[in-house]
Amino acid sequence: MQRSAFPTLFLALFLGACSDSADSKGSAPAPADPAAGSASSTDSAPARDPLAVVTLENTANMDPEVVALVEKQVELVRQSPADPQVRGNLGLVYEANTMWVEAQATYTQAAALCDEKQPEAGWLYRRAIMQRMNGDLAGGLETMRGVASVFTRTPSIQARLGEMAFESGLFEEAASAYQRGADVDPRVPHGSLGLARVRLAQDRPQEAVDLILPLLEKNPNYVAGRFTLGQAYRALGRTEEAAAELAVGVDSRAGYPLDPHTTQLREYAAGFGRRMGLVENLILAGELTEALNRLEKLREEHPDKYHVVNLMARVYMVSGGMQEAYQLLQESVALDPGAHATRTELCAAALNTGRVDEALVQANAAIEIAPQLGSSYYFRGLVHMQANRLQEALADFELAEKKGATNPELFFHSARIYASIGQMEGALRYAALAAQKAPRNYTMHLLLAQIHATAGNLIGARKAFGRAQALNPTDPDVLQLARALDELEGR
Repeated sequence: MQRSAFPTLFLALFLGACSDSADSKGSAPAPADPAAGSASSTDSAPARDPLAVVTLENTANMDPEVVALVEKQVELVRQSPADPQVRGNLGLVYEANTMWVEAQATYTQAAALCDEKQPEAGWLYRRAIMQRMNGDLAGGLETMRGVASVFTRTPSIQARLGEMAFESGLFEEAASAYQRGADVDPRVPHGSLGLARVRLAQDRPQEAVDLILPLLEKNPNYVAGRFTLGQAYRALGRTEEAAAELAVGVDSRAGYPLDPHTTQLREYAAGFGRRMGLVENLILAGELTEALNRLEKLREEHPDKYHVVNLMARVYMVSGGMQEAYQLLQESVALDPGAHATRTELCAAALNTGRVDEALVQANAAIEIAPQLGSSYYFRGLVHMQANRLQEALADFELAEKKGATNPELFFHSARIYASIGQMEGALRYAALAAQKAPRNYTMHLLLAQIHATAGNLIGARKAFGRAQALNPTDPDVLQLARALDELEGR
């Protein structure tokens, strides 16, 4: 994951690095009124003091970890009430744990504690984000404009300004902000993607395509870009291409460039479920070292949680450490022998480390735990397939499909087995399903093309091959199939 480069001056100011000053209590709106629906309160004396510490009023139903973190930071603020950095850190704690009303009030205070020698823009930036989250888009946009006028060459600020302007229907202002972000650091895709979204909204889809394609050349797996590309193709009437791109990018989020508060926000995210979710996002983003560091800390705090161990194993699997993953999953089984997900993941790890008999034991255990789940039979089918027990594998794959499994790998392996035993009707059916379920995976289309060619359907083979070739034109198997089809058509 690429990090944008921040000017040194901006980094220092953005973090609110302001020294304590007893005279720096500028004016600021009062923290949110608890009677208006906020869970926050303020220190009672005096009640109308705009710099009274924002605290939590009712914590009975809150995660104890979150409460403890808030109370710790509140105490630090009380020890240094005039320090804008400490006050801003309390705002970060609130924001990281989705208490946006409290965060906005605290960021307002942190900005007020700065003076003319110690700029307030860093905390105003965060306040603008919270204004938007709290439903005040117009106020957030106005605040962000002020911040962006100071930091014109900071991608994270320009991206936020662009988004707020876009949501307000101010397309040209949004386009200008996104363009500034793209000009400052072309490695950060958010500017070009935002500009493409603006062009779509202005009914200029071809311009959107022209903006997105260079992003995908650099990173073909940028799913937010693919989703926007699909929208542009749909607007151009290129329905088949649109469907493929939209399927890849479904539920994708563009996100934002990293800013100097990102690390702190991640650190302050408390509560087991929230922290696990953050780790999963890190894995998806490819930040495996950071994910593993966080998981190791979680495991120290929650040694009885098999979910943590399973996620650690996933990190090792993604990075190719199958032996480490296998050992971790064995430990996870000991923590909870009845966890279905652990059994199936241990089955996969055993297969990938050559332990076929052990894999079968784990697959059978998964079936015993959850016989109603198709995934249980899918994994046992994989074991049979690796052991060359093809009929048993097919039987399990069919059971998996009947019980609701729809993963493209299930159909891919079924097609291969049917083709290997000469049952081309079944092979074509499952190969077509695999390609339909994974339209951006060239191997699915390649298999479908090979099966069409074997069945003597050269038109179908060419059509499927064309999709595989468009996705990965230089792959050796694609080039080999191209020569084979040329020879077949030349006869």
